[in-house]
Amino acid sequence: MFGYLKINTQYCNKELQNVYKNYYCGLCFSLEKHYGTLARFLVNYDVTLLAIVLNCHKSSNIKRLHCLGQKEKKAELFSKDVWEKLAAITILLAAEKMNDDINDEGSIKAFVSKILFNKQIKKAKNDNPQLYSIISNGYKRIMIDEKNNESVITIGNQFADMMCQLIKSIDKSGDNILYVKFISNWLYYIDALDDYDEDIKNNRFNPLVTENIDFKKYVNEYFVKIQQDINNIFSDFQLLKNNLNDSTVESKLMLTVICDTIPTITYNILKST
Repeated sequence: MFGYLKINTQYCNKELQNVYKNYYCGLCFSLEKHYGTLARFLVNYDVTLLAIVLNCHKSSNIKRLHCLGQKEKKAELFSKDVWEKLAAITILLAAEKMNDDINDEGSIKAFVSKILFNKQIKKAKNDNPQLYSIISNGYKRIMIDEKNNESVITIGNQFADMMCQLIKSIDKSGDNILYVKFISNWLYYIDALDDYDEDIKNNRFNPLVTENIDFKKYVNEYFVKIQQDINNIFSDFQLLKNNLNDSTVESKLMLTVICDTIPTITYNILKST
């Protein structure tokens, strides 16, 4: 469930592109600061977006640094509590993804990765018990819903609730919860759509699979249901868009995500039939 939210920079001006890169690098440097160089391989676009969400109404003015050297400047910028928690969230979510891949398909790659990152995972758990509890309990509830064959919307809401709790643990104001809820619901749904045929082939759980039919046939026969699901997820779209009409660059980036990146990815995955 990682990697979908790479912003389409084709529709971003230079300023937006640079700020986005700043946040991506910020998460990468924070992983290095708190978990060592190896942890930088776990940096991902989705947690980068959480960092932007936390600042979408208050510019953080972070600066991009070179990958090599400048350790003192990196430590000064990215050792703050928020960045430390975002680094921990990255590690803990990656660990759950590894567990899923091991349990669902016996993935050797995930098994080796878990051994490789064992030290970082243990540190993230020990240093951030609240974050670990939220993620661990959240995935347990998701697994129960999956075993009970709940709908994709129900399970997506469970995933969104977990992500909202994580953000609340960092920013208690809750100003940005609506963005996190929307993005998380969409992420769960689009992942299920994108993995549809592969999940059937590998006999993995997918809440969209009601019959053993391929993705093309599913989209054609269940088009109305898919449309209803997408309308459900996008129900607060206009409200989100209106709330982002302010002057911060982070807000403009979020506007790009909800008005361009997410609709484009959704269209492209459905079009792949």
